[in-house]
Amino acid sequence: MNSANHNHQHAPNRFAVIPTSVRLNANPEYAGKGVTIASLDSGFYPHPDLIEPTNRIIAYHDLTKERPSLNPQDPSESWQWHGTQTSIAAAGNGHLCDGVYRGLAYE
Repeated sequence: MNSANHNHQHAPNRFAVIPTSVRLNANPEYAGKGVTIASLDSGFYPHPDLIEPTNRIIAYHDLTKERPSLNPQDPSESWQWHGTQTSIAAAGNGHLCDGVYRGLAYE
């Protein structure tokens, strides 16, 4: 992909961030429907792109015991960014951005 052949707008996004599916030229026929993903990572927060409108987190276990349960009412912590970022890139539904920046397995 180069600047002459991409099919997205930069104007609504002041940072010109290209959605992952566009950047990777992902096949839209594969959206993760019926697939379960397990993620082992450091730090995780129940982001709205994973829990709204329906909570799609099936199980959670914190080996460090710093956050034994997921409560979206708890404040997010600075150390939770990596696991949250990777899980949303994989399976976020784009709830907060009207689907523009959804993950590859968003269904």
